[in-house]
Amino acid sequence: MDYFEMTLGTVLLSMSIQLLVVFMQNRKRGVRKVFLEAIPVLIGLKPAVDAFRVAGGVREEAGVFIDNMVEMTLNKSVELFAEAIPGVIIQLLAIATADGEVGEVSVAAWLSLSASLLSAGFIGSTISYDFDTDPVRRQETPEFYGYIPANARKRSLTFLSMLFLSGTLLLTR
Repeated sequence: MDYFEMTLGTVLLSMSIQLLVVFMQNRKRGVRKVFLEAIPVLIGLKPAVDAFRVAGGVREEAGVFIDNMVEMTLNKSVELFAEAIPGVIIQLLAIATADGEVGEVSVAAWLSLSASLLSAGFIGSTISYDFDTDPVRRQETPEFYGYIPANARKRSLTFLSMLFLSGTLLLTR
């Protein structure tokens, strides 16, 4: 039950911070807009809404605090540091303190840990990937952005390498 409560706490912390971001982003646009923008956070669809806005090139409305790309990155960062990383630590703690031998830890626990590691690696990698492949950033600051190659196969390989490296680094910590 303790692990459940800790995990629930990380999810609630992540959602609370995301709701704060929604409030800061939309406070000048009225209570109704804040409420409508809070709904995706409460039902867990905020990452999809953010990705749709960025990928679709949806323009920011008047009165917003930050642009869509920065909002998406901020929300991904919140998920990573308030939910994904603590979730991995909680799962590792549960596995390490399980009664009996290591072999007695269920396969589901190991699969869950693997999924969490890949999820955390994916979030971190997409943040880097999104910023590096943004044409405007590459044009404005070519000496910093551009480490991800233009070739599709090489891009995929670079992304997968970043994903597994991020997940592995988190596991070793």
